[in-house]
Amino acid sequence: MLTWNYNTWRQHVDDNCKPTNSSNPFESVNKGAMSNSDSLVFSVPVTAIIGSLIAICIILTIFGNFIVLLAFIKVKNLRTFSDYLILNLAISDLIIGAICIPFYAPYVLTGRWSLGHGMCLFWLVIDYITPAASAINIFIISLDRYIQVAYPLWARNNQTTTLLVIFILIPWVIPTLYFVPAICLWEVTKGRVIPDGECFLPYNSNVTVLSIGACIEFLFPFVTVSTFNLLVYLSIRRRSKKFWPSIPNSRQISTPRPPPSSSETGPSRIVMDEQEMIVTTGKSDNNHQKIALQRDRKAARSLFIFVFMFAICWMPYEVLATTSTICGGDCINSVLFEFTFWILWLNSTINPILYPLLHSRYRIAFYKILSVKQNTVGPMIQSIHS
Repeated sequence: MLTWNYNTWRQHVDDNCKPTNSSNPFESVNKGAMSNSDSLVFSVPVTAIIGSLIAICIILTIFGNFIVLLAFIKVKNLRTFSDYLILNLAISDLIIGAICIPFYAPYVLTGRWSLGHGMCLFWLVIDYITPAASAINIFIISLDRYIQVAYPLWARNNQTTTLLVIFILIPWVIPTLYFVPAICLWEVTKGRVIPDGECFLPYNSNVTVLSIGACIEFLFPFVTVSTFNLLVYLSIRRRSKKFWPSIPNSRQISTPRPPPSSSETGPSRIVMDEQEMIVTTGKSDNNHQKIALQRDRKAARSLFIFVFMFAICWMPYEVLATTSTICGGDCINSVLFEFTFWILWLNSTINPILYPLLHSRYRIAFYKILSVKQNTVGPMIQSIHS
């Protein structure tokens, strides 16, 4: 996501830096990486390496999230309430890999936007809405997990189609209502701001508008998902303290008894059967509680890893972006800034890798899909060779 701090730095470099003939391929990044020239920003070998890395990132992002979509279509047991939310996240990550990164790659390699002003606005809208939707989707997934752990009965009775539609629309509606008018209508009221050959936010000098956008795309999702993770942990810990002390008693009560003698008949036999029924019922309830607790623990652990990766990918860039705003863009190394910028996008590549690692249902579904593709392609290759 090409954010306002990066564009401010880009504009600062364009206005103040001169070309360099240094043999160091990375020195051009520090002194004039984003100049408005048709030549490459980096040397040819460095451009080839960076271009290859970008291509790998695009392929992995598109392929991984496409497999998630395909698994949702092919495997029926991946269509639960929570799976629809993961599908929504995969769609936003797929758009990042298919549109946001490919449109930006030539810009970062050549230092010039050659697609025109209209495509610049289109790309900015997609580039801001989609990562924000991805972040808010993580917030929605965390909210859903917290409700299932803390209020399981309410979740089972109220996970309706209407609530699902609301949860799916929220990540797209909120950033759309904010970023579309801000990006598309800013130049209508202020005049042309983005010159030819460049593409950056038209309101990149308005701190208020930028701060609201930062809250929508990162600060609010990060604070809320962290809070939900803490609440899930506290809820599971409280249930564990209530549940585990009762286990020894249930095991002691449910110790197998010797078979009754023939003399144990009549009312005494009926009383013993009722007691056994009570013991069996108590044991069954404890087993259900134990299974539910273990399931929630595993889900909480998966959610923590999921959110932790979100923080790792987003936090460095947001910290540098805030620092850059305070110091005017002169105190942040440009290469480091660009690196954290790509790490932010890399979150969309990592997410589909986490699904099969953290959830056995997705792991099995991925294996089936990839195995089917392999079995389909194998005979075709053999027939070609024959």
